Amino acid sequence: MTTGPRGGEGLRAATDAVRARIGDAHPHVGIVLGSGLGGLADRVEGATHIGYDQIPGFHAPKVPGHAGQLVVGTLAGTPVILQSGRFHMYE
Repeated sequence: MTTGPRGGEGLRAATDAVRARIGDAHPHVGIVLGSGLGGLADRVEGATHIGYDQIPGFHAPKVPGHAGQLVVGTLAGTPVILQSGRFHMYE
């Protein structure tokens, strides 16, 4: 995510966009899924999927197999948020 010249305003816009989509969910664990781990997102129960294109300041990853979305729900009974497809500094 880039915050650009607006600094904290960009972060606030991204946070607000995610909160608007997940409602009352309060994830306890955050997991960044890298190459080969995207299948874990399919195991999240009651999942809400938020495409990076729907989050201000995020961009879609260009690495094959990286989905480019946040997944919020429960995994093994624990509230989670997964970053399915992560950013790379070279992108």
